[in-house]
Amino acid sequence: ISKCIPDGNGMYDCFVITNVHVADVPRIYKFTVFTFRNNRKYHEYPAEVSFLGKNPLKEKDAEDLAVIKFKSPIPYSGFVLPPADYQPKVGSRVNQIGCPGGVPPPRTLDRPCYIIAVNKYLGPDTITCNVPTEKGRSGGGLFDESGYYIGTCSTTNDKESIFTSYK
Repeated sequence: ISKCIPDGNGMYDCFVITNVHVADVPRIYKFTVFTFRNNRKYHEYPAEVSFLGKNPLKEKDAEDLAVIKFKSPIPYSGFVLPPADYQPKVGSRVNQIGCPGGVPPPRTLDRPCYIIAVNKYLGPDTITCNVPTEKGRSGGGLFDESGYYIGTCSTTNDKESIFTSYK
């Protein structure tokens, strides 16, 4: 969750960053929040697409980022974006977090992950990591050692994973 803002009526508008190729399908969304408090509870909320970028499956050089919005009675805390002058560095250790195939609970990879390239491919800003992600992890976050959210999982192959940079 990136941010929850009071709506003035006792509820919160909560926003989540994901991928266009995850959100760009006609359907009614249900957003599940998994909390580690109160004996690991799942909370489900109806959701809608708030922003839809360009779909890389349909357009060249698409950024593949979307924002989903849901209403909640709880002000969930979100991740923190790095300072405006932040630059991801090759060799830095990072952590991938997500729910492969949408199956909770969220989890991290079981081996060390490092940035091996920044903007390796033509198109939008990307961060490439040395460890492939599990299938179905699109939309999961990439975090640096300071806890900053620095990218969203977009694709993978048998050697690496590629994240769309938050910028």
